Amino acid sequence: MLDTSRQANELANIQSRLIFVKIGFLMLLVLLGLRLWQLQVRDGLHYQELARDNRTRSIVLEPARGLLYDRNGELLANNIPSFQLYVSLEDIQDREALLAQLPHYVDIDQQEISNKLSIKSRRGRVKIKADITLKEAALIESHRLELPGVVIQPEYQRHYPLNTYASHVLGYVGEISESQLKDPEFSHLQGGRIIGQNGVERT
Repeated sequence: MLDTSRQANELANIQSRLIFVKIGFLMLLVLLGLRLWQLQVRDGLHYQELARDNRTRSIVLEPARGLLYDRNGELLANNIPSFQLYVSLEDIQDREALLAQLPHYVDIDQQEISNKLSIKSRRGRVKIKADITLKEAALIESHRLELPGVVIQPEYQRHYPLNTYASHVLGYVGEISESQLKDPEFSHLQGGRIIGQNGVERT
């Protein structure tokens, strides 16, 4: 009789513990459900935008300019591949550290980098140096983790095989200036873009 009573008490204790465990699981499921609702319904659009921004980024690639010939078929202007050094403004984590580190990898002055990064009209990516050497590009690429925001981009550099011959007609290309960026004609362009500045190159 005593054993039966003790067994009944133990069974009651086990059942009460099971009830507490079930309540605990139920509360956990409710909390998980609330968190899922918060992430997917209440804050879903916010996280979708963050994911999209993290996944996609607009990068303007410089197109290759057309070849120019004289009437005798002599090549006056062509394009040669080169490496350009950019800094992505939104990816800079520590500006001062970048200013201190970058001159160790590429031949450029700290003040020159600072000046280019400080121009208020600059947004997106800023061209820090054009036509860096293959050695400099390889060195920077091998230290990418130490240089967040630094980007090496292959582009075409304008080349005039005959040097100054017919330069008064051909004109030249160059980086868009601050005054040009304020002109409505160039309002769609970002700082650092190469445009025709004079002569045939401008047309």
